Amino acid sequence: MHTLGTTSVAALWRYLDYAEDQQLDSNAALAAAQISSAQLKDSNSRVSLQAFETLLSHLLAQRPQPLFGLNAARHVQPASWHVLGYITMNCATLGDALDRIIPFEKLVSDSGTTQLQTRGSAIELTWHCQHQAPLLRQHLSENVLAAWLLYAQWLVDDASAPLKVSFAHPQPSGTTVEDYQALFACPVAFNQAHNALLIPASYLQLPVRQADAMLLQTLEQHASSLLNQLQAPAQLPITVQVSQAISEILANRVPRQEDVAQHCALSLRTLQRRLQKAGSSYQKLLDEVRFAQAKTQLSGTQKPLHSIAEQLGFIEPRSFFRFFKRRAGVTPGQYRKQHKA
Repeated sequence: MHTLGTTSVAALWRYLDYAEDQQLDSNAALAAAQISSAQLKDSNSRVSLQAFETLLSHLLAQRPQPLFGLNAARHVQPASWHVLGYITMNCATLGDALDRIIPFEKLVSDSGTTQLQTRGSAIELTWHCQHQAPLLRQHLSENVLAAWLLYAQWLVDDASAPLKVSFAHPQPSGTTVEDYQALFACPVAFNQAHNALLIPASYLQLPVRQADAMLLQTLEQHASSLLNQLQAPAQLPITVQVSQAISEILANRVPRQEDVAQHCALSLRTLQRRLQKAGSSYQKLLDEVRFAQAKTQLSGTQKPLHSIAEQLGFIEPRSFFRFFKRRAGVTPGQYRKQHKA
């Protein structure tokens, strides 16, 4: 499972706004994800992708919502894209705005990466989701493509539709193609090679309605500074560095402390000392990562319990069952039934 990375809290706001509209218990979801109200109010704050997955999984589990991601996109606003949103607002044309996505999208989130390719007289915007749980991939992909379109239409004050929308996942049960066409106003296809919007190349020349070249330069300088900070691992708290290292190594094997220390470019003794100073430990963080990944897999996949146990490094399923019940208060099987979307 790929849960390495972080996301800005700004990227969470539209999901939480929609959840509030739907009278879902956002506070319970935030508590489950261990995201504080102080973090949520700070637009520069970031949370782990594991926390983001936990938040969405908790909201989705409260009741069946096959169009949650799609409809949450209607709450998109410039702030949803962190500083990238304000950069695109001040570009001269839609094409200039799209050119800023790839260099600065990491400021928004590590949830996915974007590609732009010319297809004859059209431009294809493709989004590659980094999350592995099928349910999360569905809702995130639908949200990103819908949010792109709605935000672009707002930027240029033009409601022109794409030529086609493609999704890599199957059409969700309980939905109709008309549900999607109501938002995209064009043909929508599922089970495609990737998630993409296809737009006429002529759209790139559409002028952004409130461009400011001077402000754009200032914003890009600020974004570059933020990006440099974000890409320097030493800037992250030691607990975040270790959790990310554990997640990455755990995809192949149970990480040893020595592996994690090497990954963080620290000696084992320095790693232990810094974790102790932060009020944590290697074992505590390993257990937290395992527990978070277990919850995500139980709620978002149909993977057999013994396979989850093996992937998380438990020698036998009984050890995993005891570990999980001690933390969740229920067995893995019971948790899956309770959180089945």
